[in-house]
Amino acid sequence: MKKFSIALVVACLMALTAGTVSADVWRGTEYDFVDVIDYWTWDGEPGGNFDTVLITENNPLEYQHDITGYGVPGEWLVTEAWLELDFTNDFSDSYWYGVIVKWDHREYVEMVFDGSEWHDIGEVDDAYYEVVVGIEWLNDDGILDVVVTVSNPLGTASASLDHSALYGNLEVVPVPGAVLLGVLGLGAAGMKLRRRNAA
Repeated sequence: MKKFSIALVVACLMALTAGTVSADVWRGTEYDFVDVIDYWTWDGEPGGNFDTVLITENNPLEYQHDITGYGVPGEWLVTEAWLELDFTNDFSDSYWYGVIVKWDHREYVEMVFDGSEWHDIGEVDDAYYEVVVGIEWLNDDGILDVVVTVSNPLGTASASLDHSALYGNLEVVPVPGAVLLGVLGLGAAGMKLRRRNAA
């Protein structure tokens, strides 16, 4: 009976520890995953990373957030996710070289996720912007493709992006192999116990 109890505890521990996710802190709050892109490579520049990237109407920004480092998709399910864009190095459109400018100089920012869902966050200035992300793409392969475009009526829009952060929560799905091992362990222990009782 003692061995049966030990086998049961081991099987339960195996099932519970399968696909464990550790929490990361973002802005003072814990999330199950955090992926921050803080350095960028500009097109046409000879190597090197830059703290901010300039987005213009003729040069949209395309990049990926990857959370596969938190485990293989299928071992977890994303339950909620957010994307934060930080334009804190972007100048205010109320002033342009110290002169008040007209509204049509402002940049209007639109994000496209995986080419199938878009978010228009309107005119941006020196601030952070947060949007809710559809979780189906992340649960599919753990990667979120992002395209950021800017526009204005004059065709002169530009915006300076400091960082992009993807963060959210996961629900761990028990790995079938671990559960199967636990069941087999319980079955073997039960058979041994029955043989001992029959003897």
